[in-house]
Amino acid sequence: MVAGNLPGKALCTVSCEAESVRFSDTIEIAVRPPVAAEVIADSGALAPGKSVEIRAPANWLPESVLRHVQGSKEPTLELGHGLQYLMRYPYGCIEQTTSGAFPLLYLPDLANRTFDKSMGRENVRDYVMSGVWRILSMQQPNGGFSYWPGYNMPCPWGTSYATHFLVEAKKAGYEIPQGCLERALKALRDGLEAGPNANSNVDLNYDERAYACYVLAIAGEPEHAWQARMLELKDKLSYYARLMNASALLVQGEPKRAVPLLKELGLPGGGERDQGGCFNSSNRNAALLLSAWLDIDPQNDDVMKLVKFLGRAKINGYWGTTQDNAMVLLALGKYAQRVKRDSLVFNGSITLPDGTTEAFDQSTERTWRTFWA
Repeated sequence: MVAGNLPGKALCTVSCEAESVRFSDTIEIAVRPPVAAEVIADSGALAPGKSVEIRAPANWLPESVLRHVQGSKEPTLELGHGLQYLMRYPYGCIEQTTSGAFPLLYLPDLANRTFDKSMGRENVRDYVMSGVWRILSMQQPNGGFSYWPGYNMPCPWGTSYATHFLVEAKKAGYEIPQGCLERALKALRDGLEAGPNANSNVDLNYDERAYACYVLAIAGEPEHAWQARMLELKDKLSYYARLMNASALLVQGEPKRAVPLLKELGLPGGGERDQGGCFNSSNRNAALLLSAWLDIDPQNDDVMKLVKFLGRAKINGYWGTTQDNAMVLLALGKYAQRVKRDSLVFNGSITLPDGTTEAFDQSTERTWRTFWA
């Protein structure tokens, strides 16, 4: 048998004959490509008078190519595929679950645009609360959070990340059980006083402590002594630890100590991605630094440099890992709100597969979704 070029249902009739006995049967066989569906995403802006041709890779089956083209004045449109990547991620450890729900606290309307107007505010609230309950299912008796459901060993960095999300979710109006939140914050305070982990080095230990201090600061329970200690040790600490310490000082209303520390950091380097521990990466550091500058000095020269850095780091519409995506979406979403282009005027046209041309402008968001080669 030879399959056709299109996926779908094939019918196969089998007939046989033996002396006077005859038999015939027709069965269905699924015809599908030998690989999974592939998605390529891109975004950007066209200069006046310029055009772009949207063409699928040559090795794709032309009849199976589905195009989704969207035009909008909203700069957050470029973040849609990153959010889609997070919300469709198939696994759910403490980091992945938290990352999937975190951006929705601040970008609920982006979810609705990304999923073809099918995810309104109530749907977003339900999605976030499902993340909250899954996170709480990993909370341990001491208030910390394990890395996976069913594990009984708290994860220090995961505890800070989950608690960070719960604190921000409560501020955003979500109903977070107060007892669970208080136990989580107590776990962070207890962790600060504990000695280094048996399987951890000093650098990682301070990375964990710096993040815990930041989360306690946004919860209104700053740890001044530990922050002062990390300022004393700043020359020995990692980029991430110093960034988190500066961010905590900003939250507490101490810009005179925070801003010099941010200036000393400079832009993040390329570096290698940490596969465990605190999941350090240059993408995440750039996003965290951008968020800090937007809070304290939106006109700082480094703001646009960091936006461009994150733009170059995007591959196929998203940024590396679930953790990177969550932090980048939060930072670029904040940036988009600061530079909201209500007065932006533009117009253009798109030529569809049947040869017709449709015009569009800034007055409404337009979406074209169709099959064409």
